[in-house]
Amino acid sequence: MKIKLLLLFLPALLIAQYKAGYDIDETKLKKSNSINELTGSQTISNQYLEVTMLQGGYFTIGTTGGASESALDDNCQVTFGHPYAKTSYPIVFIDGQRYRFDEVFDQITIESNEISISIAGLSDKIQSTFEIALSEDGKGIYLNIETITSLESNQTVTSGFVFDPALGKWGDGYVDIKGSYVDRESSVWSKDQSSIELHERRTGANGLMLNLDFPVTDDDEINFLNWQYAEVYSPFTTADFTPDDLYDLTIVYVPNTASDHLDSDTLSRSVSMQLLEPDFSSSLFTRWDLPQFFTIDDGLVFPNQINTYAEVYNLSSSTVNITSIYAEEPPNIIMTPSQSSMELAGSTFGFANVKVKSKIVYEDKIADVAIVFQGSSGILDVVSKRIFIPQTPVSDVGLTIVNDSINTTNHPKIDLVFSVDEDATGKRIRRLTEENIFLYENQERISVFEFGKLKGSGGLIDVVFVLDVSGSMGNEIAAVRDNLNEFGQSLAENGYDYNIGVVTFSTTVDNVWDLTNDLVEIRQNLNSINLWGGTEDSPSALMEASNLSFRNGSKRTIIWITDEPYPEHKYTKQQVVDHMLENGITVHGVGLNELQTEWFDPIIYPTGGNFYDINGNFRDILLDVSNIDSEDRFLLSYESTSTQQENEIKLEIRYAGLGGNKTLVYSKPLLSTNPQKLSFFPNPFNPSITFNVNMNNYKKGKVTIYNVLGQVVKEFKELDKAGNSITWNAVNNYGQLISTGFYLVQLTLQDYKNNEYTETAKILYLK
Repeated sequence: MKIKLLLLFLPALLIAQYKAGYDIDETKLKKSNSINELTGSQTISNQYLEVTMLQGGYFTIGTTGGASESALDDNCQVTFGHPYAKTSYPIVFIDGQRYRFDEVFDQITIESNEISISIAGLSDKIQSTFEIALSEDGKGIYLNIETITSLESNQTVTSGFVFDPALGKWGDGYVDIKGSYVDRESSVWSKDQSSIELHERRTGANGLMLNLDFPVTDDDEINFLNWQYAEVYSPFTTADFTPDDLYDLTIVYVPNTASDHLDSDTLSRSVSMQLLEPDFSSSLFTRWDLPQFFTIDDGLVFPNQINTYAEVYNLSSSTVNITSIYAEEPPNIIMTPSQSSMELAGSTFGFANVKVKSKIVYEDKIADVAIVFQGSSGILDVVSKRIFIPQTPVSDVGLTIVNDSINTTNHPKIDLVFSVDEDATGKRIRRLTEENIFLYENQERISVFEFGKLKGSGGLIDVVFVLDVSGSMGNEIAAVRDNLNEFGQSLAENGYDYNIGVVTFSTTVDNVWDLTNDLVEIRQNLNSINLWGGTEDSPSALMEASNLSFRNGSKRTIIWITDEPYPEHKYTKQQVVDHMLENGITVHGVGLNELQTEWFDPIIYPTGGNFYDINGNFRDILLDVSNIDSEDRFLLSYESTSTQQENEIKLEIRYAGLGGNKTLVYSKPLLSTNPQKLSFFPNPFNPSITFNVNMNNYKKGKVTIYNVLGQVVKEFKELDKAGNSITWNAVNNYGQLISTGFYLVQLTLQDYKNNEYTETAKILYLK
């Protein structure tokens, strides 16, 4: 019985070396198997190429001598895992269900001669033969599959194979179509692009190159996909697919399943591949063993740091001096070359070690990275790759978002001010980055926004310098003294009423000078310091500093400067942190970079402080600290594209395995000067203004007044459902009279479903 037979041809080109060790930990993505499973393998080879086929039709291809006289293409991979891997194989679809040969055929036989290997699969209704043959010139390979069936006429059978190459060494090939590289998952038609090239590299010299020729008799689609999708790909899958950047290339060649094929019980098709003359034309040629994936192990990115090596070949006969080796990295990757220069004699090679570390990410990321080798006359070589960083698993609970305000006055610009609490401890989260933020407006993702800590609102600030006075610290103490006036001036320019104190220490706590705004006195005290040695007891000095005369309502800050680790015989790190949090103190650290992770971070990180390199410019460090940020409030700003009057914002935070979200509702500002639920009189005002709030069906609310910089001036909380009339007499939260000018008043209401509504208006204070 003849049936309509559709042939699927799947050369899945996924190029990598050492991918098995870093694959995403899902069974469907495993790309290698134990050597114990390789019984029954057959191998053919010539002076250019070698092919191995295993039971089940799994095959690999590699070079022997390659297509050139250069040693750089000798004994290289053309497919992943040569000579033993199970990532390239023939495949059969029956009524849209995908099968490998060893999943569908009852009988499988494998045969070979000097130039070809074939495998035949047989079941009661289907017979399929897959063959790999070396071309006559020895530099090419033909892949052919033929399928015969006697199924019922209403059944559909397609067949093909997956081809997973790894050009050269440690590579992930790049598809070149008429001089342009394919960067994202996409498709082309074989009738228009019957021939494509694969290159080992896309920067500098191309390295190994391969030509693929496809049939042109049908409207066949060639898909360029990442392995994660292509390895389970079916032309019968109708699920939506969002293309990603290509980081682990697979080429899927699919006959057009919608077009009519000839009625026949036998159908075959071939694809040819040809080694091209490799391109090793640059003076330096680099290969880099960076894998295509990080993976997740026990809920964390693993390995967190990869120790990679770049093989650098000097292809010239003269010595090459590499004066600079540096990395180009995205925000979510840290790359550290172990050496900054290298000298290579003519026709030799060397190794450059590069440590690659992934930061925690809360959604899948595909990162572009590169190593650059530069000489005195310019860039000698650049080797670039992409690497997949999987999302760190995160709960959707554990965090509570506390919304301070939403400002729509400058619509379409929207400003959100918020804090985040950790439910288990009740502590505020003080370190968030854009990676932690997931923002939606009317269920549409907002990916472009500005984010940072809310700048301080002026008022009081108390700063204590905690100074190590061992013999090596003379220059640092002098730098604090010499920049003290500018530090105080910067605080004043930021609107702060400041006091400054000093605690010095070595083995013991030596001097304790209480908080004062007399900079002359502070400089005199710093001049009187005597340096001496000993084991520097930082914890005791920090605890002593926390007991100075901090003012009520002040922002409390310690600047801790030392170049040594410290004992914990009197106070532990955790005791110091707990005490600082109890007293609302932020600790900034200035020290040696090698001390940051073990000695500084455990104290400064929980308190919301920053770390600074002690070898940096002290003037810049102090000026940075003087621009004090709020410890626990964040400002997020974005441009709304909504045309709706009523809008919903959803803010999600993912941090340290925890999550939380909050939904806010806002109305676009109306042209009317009298908002629906907030009214006020008089405006302009002097000396007081009265706000009237109509609560309607809202259960509670608050009124917040901001200056034009978005800084909180005054808050009135705990509005109840009965309605409110609030009189403000132009003083801030500290009882100080404000300056004249424009201010923003914002009403925030919360309904019984905990949704929030806001209105914002502008008021003017005159004297």
